[in-house]
Amino acid sequence: MTLIAFVDPAGRVQIASSTNDQTRPLTPAGMRFTWPSWSPDGRSLALSRYGAGENGHGGLRLYLTDPIGESLTEIYANEPGTDAIAHETPHYVLWSPDSSNLAFVAQTMQGGLTLFVRGTITTGAPKRILSGGPLFASWSPDSRFILVHSGQLHYLMRSDDFDAAQIPVVSGRYMAPSWSPTSNRMALCGELSERQQGLLVAGTEGDGTRMVAEVEGSATFSWHPAGRHIGLAKNLDMGTGFYDGLWMVDTQEETEEQILHDRFLSFFWSPNGAYVAYIAPSDGGDGSVRWGILDVNTKATYYLADFRPTREQLNIFMFFDQYSQSHSPWSHDSRSLIFAGRLGSQSVRTSLPESRSSHVYTLPITPESDPKLVGTGALGVWCPVSEQPGA
Repeated sequence: MTLIAFVDPAGRVQIASSTNDQTRPLTPAGMRFTWPSWSPDGRSLALSRYGAGENGHGGLRLYLTDPIGESLTEIYANEPGTDAIAHETPHYVLWSPDSSNLAFVAQTMQGGLTLFVRGTITTGAPKRILSGGPLFASWSPDSRFILVHSGQLHYLMRSDDFDAAQIPVVSGRYMAPSWSPTSNRMALCGELSERQQGLLVAGTEGDGTRMVAEVEGSATFSWHPAGRHIGLAKNLDMGTGFYDGLWMVDTQEETEEQILHDRFLSFFWSPNGAYVAYIAPSDGGDGSVRWGILDVNTKATYYLADFRPTREQLNIFMFFDQYSQSHSPWSHDSRSLIFAGRLGSQSVRTSLPESRSSHVYTLPITPESDPKLVGTGALGVWCPVSEQPGA
């Protein structure tokens, strides 16, 4: 059994199971929450609460709770007058892999986008780390380091003090840095010229820094779960937001191979590394998208459901290199995906569907599979483990 947290049209977070059709409320009625984020151990969830207005202006808060909903603890309240970090997105939350620390991004009056960190067993105020946008962060697999890309600059800090040390690498043409899932090797981009940047791999002490690929223009990347290769999306069409091809970069041999010859908005490695799920344009036009599946070994591809994503779901797709580290669409067993929107292909672009007319679905990745309804709502998230204590 795997649990799913999803947000219903009333802003109430519901818990569903992958094995039955029953749901139960996690948060109280009359309070609006969004963006549930599971801790890696499955014992806690972080939730954003919002008040009046389109983005909850003046009423944004961050809470911790458990999968039963027995505790609901406020850990941060936005400064009066600050807004969400993006439309329908009050905060961005990223748990450390050992579930001991919670990093999050919030708007502040003086600094704009600001990174905070709070220990999950502490009771004090979150520690303010640094400000400056755009702002993307990534935890090392052992939870000892956090790497931040803020504006064009990079910072590395240890989890014992979170003092930011600037890394002498500059780039404003990519989004989120990331770490090898199997070692403390970090990947980031550095500008080589006005048109080119390099994909760099380095240790935490700056040792062994190597450029493993060169990219013209913008790039987005994500480590393969086995830790040797990096998936590199290139040839971004700025007009449509779609990339034209996915390459697999060998960080040891410093070679690259194109593994996907298709246009896509985002891509996500399966936890076992055998598949890539990606979002491609629908065959019938620009008004919807569809899931594509790539078998990494055979390079075969096939398509699954067409749909129009909710705004929250679109945020995950547009910033997939960051959200793949916190809200992956993959189930832990690499068999299914989760997504929110309205099913069907549409030829002409229209307004994104609202939560009251959208649904959360799970989707087996076997060819010709049909989506399974979870509930009405705007966003759904898998628990990263199969069983939760006391669930």
